[in-house]
Amino acid sequence: DLSPLRHPPHSLQHDGPAARALVGMRATKARISSTRKAEARLHDLIRGDLDYTLAHAAEPCYDIWEEEFALHYYTVLLQYAALAFGSRWAVDRGEHDYGRCLWRASDELVTQLDAFWSAEQGMFRSRIFPSGDTSPKDPDFAILMGVLHAGLIDGPHSIRDGRMFYTLGGLGVLFSTTLGINGNRNNGF
Repeated sequence: DLSPLRHPPHSLQHDGPAARALVGMRATKARISSTRKAEARLHDLIRGDLDYTLAHAAEPCYDIWEEEFALHYYTVLLQYAALAFGSRWAVDRGEHDYGRCLWRASDELVTQLDAFWSAEQGMFRSRIFPSGDTSPKDPDFAILMGVLHAGLIDGPHSIRDGRMFYTLGGLGVLFSTTLGINGNRNNGF
């Protein structure tokens, strides 16, 4: 069923609609839909998910693991990518005002994403708590999953962002020191 998912007004996890919008736009670009009816339903699904993402961009919520309520890098990155790609998607369909609205919102999320960088730790933090407290779960593999799921080819917060290399290194150190199965591995990837 491709009908837009109905979300409760105060849903506490906001990554799903952004992820689904990204998948829908990729399907549209790949011309997976075979009929006008399917294309119209996919358009409605994408539009509903982009509207939800726009309404809840950069709001604290539960993380991908459904454990902690905070502002999460994974979620904000998927929201950013969905809104940025959605802007182009809307303009390609002649929805120029909507495209500009999505672009402005995605542009605001870049600042939010940059706030996750910790110069002190030399890596991205996975979450920012409303209280400002840090998490013992930093770093978290969700950071890298977000980069892969967002699908940004280059630029800030993409797989080619040099800060991702440092974050990956931090994860490697964490996994080799805290998980016994990795204790005998060398630090190489």
